[in-house]
Amino acid sequence: MPDRYHSYAELALREREGQDYEVTADQRASPIAILALHAGGIEPGTSEIARALAGDRYSLYMFEGLKGSGGDTLHITSTHFDEPRALPLVKSAEWVLSLHGCMGEQPMVYLGGRDTEHIPMAKMLLIEAGFDASSHNHRFSAANPANLCNRGRSGKGLQLELSKGLRQSFFQDLDRRAGRQHQTAQFNKFLIALQQIVSKIEIEMNL
Repeated sequence: MPDRYHSYAELALREREGQDYEVTADQRASPIAILALHAGGIEPGTSEIARALAGDRYSLYMFEGLKGSGGDTLHITSTHFDEPRALPLVKSAEWVLSLHGCMGEQPMVYLGGRDTEHIPMAKMLLIEAGFDASSHNHRFSAANPANLCNRGRSGKGLQLELSKGLRQSFFQDLDRRAGRQHQTAQFNKFLIALQQIVSKIEIEMNL
C-alpha cells in the first residue's frame, strides 16, 4: 500500500503528536545512532528492539504510532523521512543502524544499506546466532543515499528488515503493546547478536 504521507509536514497537518504518534530523540555522546522510524503500531516490535539495543549508550530515534488500528497510515518511507528531530540526530552520528519490520511468516532478517563492507559480517553473526539472514536478491537494499540510515557522517549505514514471523517469536503478543512488554528468549538472543554486530563495527571503524 502506498504511503498516505510523503513528508512529515503532510503528516503533521492531519495527525496529532501525543495522540496519534510520539517521537523519541535521545542524542547521546556516541558516534552511533539506532533508529526505528516506523515503530509502535506501525511496524510492531521495532521500538522494543531499538530501545534495548541503544540502552543509555547509543543515540536513539523512534517515531512510534499510537493508534489502536490503522497504524500503517503513519508510515513515511525512509527516503522521504524528514521529521525535524531525526535529521540532526542522524547527521551528528558517524554510523547508523535502522530497524524495520516487513511482512512474511518465515522468520527472516533482510540486510541492506550502503555499508556493504560490514553486511557480510553482520549476516554471519546473525546466522551463527541461529537466525535466517539474507543480504542479496531481496527488495530491501536501502542503497539510496537519501535513506536515513545512510545520512550519517560516513554516508553509509545498515538497515535490517525483520519479518513479521521473526518479530512474533520475540514477544508474547506482537500485536498488543502490553504483549510486547513480555519478551522471549529469542528476543534476548537476537539482541545479543545485534550488540555483537554494533561492537564489531565500533572497533573496525575506530569509533
